[in-house]
Amino acid sequence: MKNKIIGFIMMVLLANTLLSQSTWTALTGVSGFLRDMHFINNQTGWVAGSNLYKTTNGGTNWTLISPESTPVYFLNENTGFANNKRTTNGGANWTTLSGISNTEDITFTSNSVGFIVGGSSSNGSIWKSTDAGASWTQVYYQTTGRFYAVHFINFNTGWVCGQDGMIFKTTNAGDNWFTQSINTSSYRDIWFTNENTGWVCLSGSTQIRKSTDGGASWQNQALPQYGGVALNFLTPLDGRLVGPGGYIMRTVNGGANWSLETSPTTQNLHGIFFTGSDTAYICGENGTLLKTVNGGFFTGVQPVSTEIPEKFSLSQNYPNPFNPSTKIRFALPQNSYSKLVIYDVLGKELEILVNQHLIAGTYEFSWNASEYSSGVYFYEFESDLYIDIKKMVLTK
Repeated sequence: MKNKIIGFIMMVLLANTLLSQSTWTALTGVSGFLRDMHFINNQTGWVAGSNLYKTTNGGTNWTLISPESTPVYFLNENTGFANNKRTTNGGANWTTLSGISNTEDITFTSNSVGFIVGGSSSNGSIWKSTDAGASWTQVYYQTTGRFYAVHFINFNTGWVCGQDGMIFKTTNAGDNWFTQSINTSSYRDIWFTNENTGWVCLSGSTQIRKSTDGGASWQNQALPQYGGVALNFLTPLDGRLVGPGGYIMRTVNGGANWSLETSPTTQNLHGIFFTGSDTAYICGENGTLLKTVNGGFFTGVQPVSTEIPEKFSLSQNYPNPFNPSTKIRFALPQNSYSKLVIYDVLGKELEILVNQHLIAGTYEFSWNASEYSSGVYFYEFESDLYIDIKKMVLTK
């Protein structure tokens, strides 16, 4: 009994240690107010705000390009946009875009077709380009407030959001836009992972809103802190939201619940950009620039449900018997340190499949046993308040 108690205490201490470890580290070489970022690959990118900086080595070093402000978007090394200006020589020279002012966000759906949104406190505009940004045409104008963000999931389908809870949608490549929502909230950012599933974040609120019908209706989801400003979803389950006070919030179950990640700063955060499933950057005030290289799904383990389970559980692997791969599923009713280990029939530890803190949800790991011989194996799942072990059979 004494050994079990000691073991349990050590497990809790390990869990607390893991919880205190941040996956985000601070980068240097930039200064001033930073609000937006864009990368064209995992090495080359730009961060903008009071100044515009460029990196060609994944954020290790940054070069001051110009004093151009946000938003920023580059099609390639040479052609890019910052605020209402365009460069075709990598930022050495800039030309002002005719008829565009007070820009808030830029995106491109192809090498030639792009959109800019913005406006003043009393009006909002959407501009479209079909010639790689050389010229722009205003395709929508309204008088109830500015637009803050634009997001497309394919060439035809996109959304914009802004002041007074405005959400507008297009299904014909931005030539026409129709209203989906107008209320008293102010939507700072919008992100869809497919034609049905999307989120908008509210300025100064402890809520985020989710749609599962392409933006026709929205449901509130609770946040652990207020003030989401920018969001990014890797999949319909895995997303992040950043905001004031250095808050970095994450969900791995489609927003059913959100958890605060350990943040190395208390500065207000304004932008987040993923260059892949694991590498991401966050920018903010007073030269704040953060990076993670393990920010995507945990290696091998995937969330499989948006519902919060009622209790801890470890399911029987399937298929069983198997050759050579099988899936192992476990459930967490609360955020918890989790460990999944494979043993042989003699009790020798073969592999640690999971060893980290996970957010509440149901997870699945696909284990490939091609390097092992036929026989009986065991898998043990261990969490903060739960331990279980099950048998499986490998048949070759």
